Amino acid sequence: MLSWYDPRVAGLVPKDETVRTLSEEQAGDMMWTPDIVVTNTELHGDRVVATSFQVSIDGVVNKTQRMLVKIKDRTGLRWYEYGPQALHVLLASASYMIDDVQLVPMAFVNISDPGERAFDKSDWTFLSHEMTIFNESTGSMHKSRAQFVVHVLRDASPYVQSTIFPEIMIVVLSYTVFLFPVNPGFAMPRVSSAVIAFLSILTISTRTSAMLPEVRRGLVWMELFEVVCKMLLFTVILLNILIEMVFHTWQQPELAKQLVHELRAAWIQRECATGRLEPHEFRPPRTRSNVGRWTCQCNPF
Repeated sequence: MLSWYDPRVAGLVPKDETVRTLSEEQAGDMMWTPDIVVTNTELHGDRVVATSFQVSIDGVVNKTQRMLVKIKDRTGLRWYEYGPQALHVLLASASYMIDDVQLVPMAFVNISDPGERAFDKSDWTFLSHEMTIFNESTGSMHKSRAQFVVHVLRDASPYVQSTIFPEIMIVVLSYTVFLFPVNPGFAMPRVSSAVIAFLSILTISTRTSAMLPEVRRGLVWMELFEVVCKMLLFTVILLNILIEMVFHTWQQPELAKQLVHELRAAWIQRECATGRLEPHEFRPPRTRSNVGRWTCQCNPF
């Protein structure tokens, strides 16, 4: 909403009325306008929904305009999905310099309630807003600009449920390939399970990349998390291929089974180290390659 004083518009109001409403086309032909626009939009990223001018007999003009704009702004991506964000909207006159038009905040306008309702059907929560006025000089161009800042907070629960938890589950399920028996009948299920898990996490990471800006500096924490998940899955695939090569190509079935037992023991040791399993004595099945008997004592401390 914009408001300014122009005594010349008093003649546009009929004698028997105190206020007259004009459309944008009528106002452009009959009166002067400051030509205030949003300056930080994308190219062809604004569309005017409705505009009206209210002219009073005392010379005060109130302009109300609804717009759909695509704002070009820098957002903090270090803690993407978490933490507050500040959305900036910059306003300035497209035709006049600071000597002709100076912007001043309207003290009697309150947009807190409409602002809160505007985010009801989104994953953002409205926190607060503020308006600042500053002068900007770029070469010979001197402008009076207004900056409207909306502070919001993102609800990260939908992203955690649709991205983080599925990726953790895929990584855990990929390890189950080492629980399959080491024999020719389970060769295809072992390989296909590992490859399908890797392709699934690639699909989820593609959706994550689409949510982030194309041009940015550095990695977002969520991208780093996905890189670690991909490395773990790729390691599972390589270990599975190694076991199959030992079993089928090198004709060492006992060594292949021993490798599988070692991987299972490593997982149990990790579970014991984190305190999720009670201390116990782990003995692998006896094979011909075993020399004596070895045990793995797990201690959470």
